[in-house]
Amino acid sequence: GFIVLSTCDVLEFTGTSRSGANYLHWKAECGRSFSHFELEYSTDNRHFYKLTQISGSEGLVERNFLHTDLPSSLIYYRLKLVDQNGTSRYSNTIQVRNEHTIESMRLGPVPFTGNLTVQLRATVRSTVEVQLVDFMGRTVFVKSQRVERGSNVIRLEQLERFASGNYLVRVVDAFTGSSSVMQVQKQ
Repeated sequence: GFIVLSTCDVLEFTGTSRSGANYLHWKAECGRSFSHFELEYSTDNRHFYKLTQISGSEGLVERNFLHTDLPSSLIYYRLKLVDQNGTSRYSNTIQVRNEHTIESMRLGPVPFTGNLTVQLRATVRSTVEVQLVDFMGRTVFVKSQRVERGSNVIRLEQLERFASGNYLVRVVDAFTGSSSVMQVQKQ
């Protein structure tokens, strides 16, 4: 007999981010002995986890998957191609960035004196850096914090030492660099 090295070849594998979800699409040419696709994801491009299993078929196969409840603003994806006899191989790895981590942001109290609370809605779980920037453009205070999808509260404390005046609060996603900025006044 002869050995068939591959019963399914991925022709196209793409991912796009929209509204806090990742849309994955792939096309493959598959043989008769192909069984199924296993879509895997990773946040570090090393440790991959099975997201879902999708059936295959013979011929040109086109599949889509919507990944919601994203674990990070930067996610790596790959396809595990599984034959009926259990042998498998992997597609290339793609990465999808969610550029709009911060959906909305509120600051309080305004004006502030010693403490400032940043309330934000995040579209995905991520790490953000909250920066307090003075009127000269200098970053005078930085705090990094994990945020979960949905509502988050970040408290900036011991800000009494800064001069009265206008400041910018900039919240930057550590993975994508996307940011949201608001102006605030200190008494």
